[in-house]
Amino acid sequence: MALTPLKNVHEQIFGEGPIRVAMLCDPGKDDAMAILQFFAHPERVTLEAIIPSAGNSSIDNSYENALSLCALCRMEDVRVVKGAARPSHKEVQEDSAGAHGLSGFGDVVIDKAAADSHLRHAQRDAEERLQGGADMVVDILKASAGKPVTLVCTGGLTDLAEVLQRLDKQDKGALKNIQAIVMMGGVFNRREAPREPNSPVFDAKGGFIPLGQRHAEFNFFYDPNASKAVFKLAEKHRIPVLLAPLDLTHRITVGKPEEEHLAGAGPKAAMAGKFCGDVGPWDVERFNGEVKQPFHDPATSSMMLHPELFEGQWAKVRVNGATPQIFGWDGLKRWHKEGESFKKPAEDGNVFVLEAARGQDVIRHFIEDMERLELVGRE
Repeated sequence: MALTPLKNVHEQIFGEGPIRVAMLCDPGKDDAMAILQFFAHPERVTLEAIIPSAGNSSIDNSYENALSLCALCRMEDVRVVKGAARPSHKEVQEDSAGAHGLSGFGDVVIDKAAADSHLRHAQRDAEERLQGGADMVVDILKASAGKPVTLVCTGGLTDLAEVLQRLDKQDKGALKNIQAIVMMGGVFNRREAPREPNSPVFDAKGGFIPLGQRHAEFNFFYDPNASKAVFKLAEKHRIPVLLAPLDLTHRITVGKPEEEHLAGAGPKAAMAGKFCGDVGPWDVERFNGEVKQPFHDPATSSMMLHPELFEGQWAKVRVNGATPQIFGWDGLKRWHKEGESFKKPAEDGNVFVLEAARGQDVIRHFIEDMERLELVGRE
């Protein structure tokens, strides 16, 4: 099946005018890059709410990180409310500290004291509403008749699943107010699947490493039951999903050159550059010693702002849920199956899977957007 330009799909779904966005994320260096790219285009994207959840780091770290980004960019009108502190089906919370560090921002230090005023505002807002993140998204959707909202998801899908499941039972009409779901997650080509640290992609004889040594993408694995539910309900209600899987994001990379380029552009752009250049050992190994990392979560903001750079195809997607028979501490075995994703190309599918991008242009536009961010809010 020939690939379809995302630009065509983007025009059909979003039309013209600003796109209202609620972002469900787990910041996370790459989540932060996506948030900053949205902030660079307030005339095209109205980022109304950020729902940070546990995932890359703890719920408290994710919350503080989101607030700090809003404070850095003086985006006081963006509501920040805590999402899920753990997956829906298990008490044990896996994280991605190996890639994102204990804070979620790796070795990048952001002045969290600068977020104090935003923190107080957000806490007061949350206390007045007695809401969690999923509650707020439900309320936004119920109040959005005629003004649809796009849900951008760059973390585990716990909160999104709760929103869809609640509205499926209580208010199906509000589901029609979801313009689209845009997410980074999943992997379909086993060659791109994450692998155990220090294990080669090919064995000594040049054979492809089998499934038993490779596992699911983290966002889908984090809460596999939620991931499974999201795709089932999105298909049931014909909600379009724009999906950037690892198959795509591994082919677009950032690193030290982007950090150096943005270093002198101003504090917001320089922070984005630091996120680009903070490359962990896992990625250095992945790219055979090159100091670069995949452009994971900002693929979501990039596809929304620069759709002409991407192509894909419509498909039906399903995700494996949890497998209780192998619960326990044998995490690697669970990673082989839980959250594993599958696609079937289908013209009547509701998931547009990105499969190709002009990678250099994607990064060039990201850098230009970060330079533009320095001008946002100036009088």
